Amino acid sequence: MAKKVFGSCALCQQSKELRDSHIISLMFFKDVCAEPYGLEISVDVDKFNKRNRKGYHEHLLCGDCESRVNIYENEASRIVRNAAGVTFTKVSDDIGQVNGLDYTRFKLFQLSILWRMSVSKLPIFADVKLGNNEETLRLMILNGDAGEVADYGCNIEARLYEGESASQFFSQPTHQPIELPNGEVVSRYETMFGGYVWHFFVARSAKIPPFISKLFLQKDGSFYLAYEELMEMDSFKQTIAEMVLAERKRAARKHDA
Repeated sequence: MAKKVFGSCALCQQSKELRDSHIISLMFFKDVCAEPYGLEISVDVDKFNKRNRKGYHEHLLCGDCESRVNIYENEASRIVRNAAGVTFTKVSDDIGQVNGLDYTRFKLFQLSILWRMSVSKLPIFADVKLGNNEETLRLMILNGDAGEVADYGCNIEARLYEGESASQFFSQPTHQPIELPNGEVVSRYETMFGGYVWHFFVARSAKIPPFISKLFLQKDGSFYLAYEELMEMDSFKQTIAEMVLAERKRAARKHDA
């Protein structure tokens, strides 16, 4: 029987028994962790490849807060399961529109992912640093406040691998700031899981222009979804090349040792 862990819940901040909480829901890691995948491969020569069968988790939330977040994750699972009521409409060859989601629940799912990555102590999420926005998001999630469309909005893009959902891939979140037309720079974090790339914008609606916010989840439960094949992306090809080079250098080190 697993030993119980007690401490301050990161969400409600009450002292309680803590659950072993996933930072990103395990449902998005089903294909990542399945054979023959589940291998963490780094472009850093000093980091050795390792198996990951359970996703990323740590003692973070109490049972009550875990249940609260599960409600939001259940809404996100409707996309994964192609649940009744969720529809995908083709707009053009590489753009579709998702309809039928609950705005509040799916938006709070997005906010909870961004917030959990920031409060996590796991090294893989070390680049996500929200500063004062971390407390703002905590209170929004705790109070069920999804905010306006452009408040901490998220642009989602689908990734395909050989014509199928690239759900077997996960990418470490990275900071990708974006410069707006007025010259202001807004923080943005990018990660890939579940066959989607998630672009999290760390800003309130007043800073986000309409041409960006129209790509976010709308209050009618819809959002636009661009599709792109990984093997046609130069950035993906470059990453693969860097991983192969790093693995060769590791092998050479092992041989020379």
